[in-house]
Amino acid sequence: MYRAAAIIFIISFFPLEGFSQSPVSYTHDDSVTYKLYMTRSWDKLIEYEDKINESKQSYYTAFRLGAAYFESSKYMPAAGYFEFAANKNKTDELTSEYLYYSYLYSSRYSDARVLSSSFSKGLKKKIKYSKPAFFKGFSAEGGYYINSDYDELKAVNTSGTYNIFGDQTLIKNYYYANVSLSHLIGPRLSVFHGFSYFNYTITRQFTEKGNKIKEMNTDAQEKDYYISFNYNLGAGFGLNGGFHFLNTKGTAIDYEIKNVNNNLTYSYNYFDSNINEFALSLSIEKRLTYFKLLASSSISNLNQAKQFQGGLGITIFPRGNLNFYGYINAQYCSNAFDNGVNQEHFVVTPGLGFKVFDNLWLEAYYTFGGIFNYTENNAYIIYSNVNRITKKLNVKALIPVLFNKLDLTLNFEYYNINHTYWTYFNTTDFYLNINKSNNIKFIGGIKWSL
Repeated sequence: MYRAAAIIFIISFFPLEGFSQSPVSYTHDDSVTYKLYMTRSWDKLIEYEDKINESKQSYYTAFRLGAAYFESSKYMPAAGYFEFAANKNKTDELTSEYLYYSYLYSSRYSDARVLSSSFSKGLKKKIKYSKPAFFKGFSAEGGYYINSDYDELKAVNTSGTYNIFGDQTLIKNYYYANVSLSHLIGPRLSVFHGFSYFNYTITRQFTEKGNKIKEMNTDAQEKDYYISFNYNLGAGFGLNGGFHFLNTKGTAIDYEIKNVNNNLTYSYNYFDSNINEFALSLSIEKRLTYFKLLASSSISNLNQAKQFQGGLGITIFPRGNLNFYGYINAQYCSNAFDNGVNQEHFVVTPGLGFKVFDNLWLEAYYTFGGIFNYTENNAYIIYSNVNRITKKLNVKALIPVLFNKLDLTLNFEYYNINHTYWTYFNTTDFYLNINKSNNIKFIGGIKWSL
């Protein structure tokens, strides 16, 4: 009793203006947004957004703001408002249709599939809905890699001033081909898998005493199988996993140096090499209005070592659509070798993407920090190189050519590599030397969506 009397006493000393303003503001917001919506004044409606009391936002104001953003081609903030409106009114099909296309135009394809799977027959017919097909798409690509400094590196006297022995391995070029399939298993789960083939042209060069050069050219073949999945955990949440298996076959060379009465002799042993390696990855991503957040991890066993990667990434869509975006990804990398040595470093990749024309998107990104025994894109791309890539520049072009069913892709890559070679100062001991080399790679591909 005393507590109730105290509350009444306190309230009596405060004006009731604050209590009466909420319904008045709500009615005013509803009236203003209605007029702007009916006159299709999308820019003014978006400008009015900051004046709306979010805690009192109604289905109608949310729907109208969503429509304003959608009609302004800002599909990402539109999706947020239509999600709010759909939760307020779960039976309104116009809201659901708007939300579906907002997801679709924001590249949230899994969210669009999950949402549309619960549509009524009439709405499914309107959007031309079809059940998730097991065979969803096909892609193929091929590429060619060139070591631009191959001849210059070959001319280096790897035996140095000691004039005992030098050893270097050069990749002159390689070509690459890939075919892949994508599948849908229900609206939430998608699977992608493919087979890749690499053929390397390798030069093994030995420099004996007196600058006598032995050059041995060999080929190596690498066959890869990759499979990944994406599972929709809920609107805006995705879980991704990948497994990559590599088998590399070629000819390896061992050698022995002997000093008999100050006379150096060299013997070489050729043998077949067959190496199996793998990489596993797991990541989770979250879509927010203007952002995409990513946390990723991977393990692998490349080049007789054990690797772990853990990273964070963020993508920003300042215009609320796919017409312009920027991102940065940072990876912690650990290489544990059998001799107990553990190398740790960071790899950072910033990038930009933008729409040039209706049928042309470009994306460019730059990677630095030391790329070796490294994985990218959910372990789809693996760098099992021994020589460290210090800088990497990628420029990609996406060209839709057939009603969003067929896409062409072009990719240019530039690598700056620390090329290493061994110089012996006696018959068993050596030190490493480093020469910079420039390398380029061209990739072209097609992607067909069923």
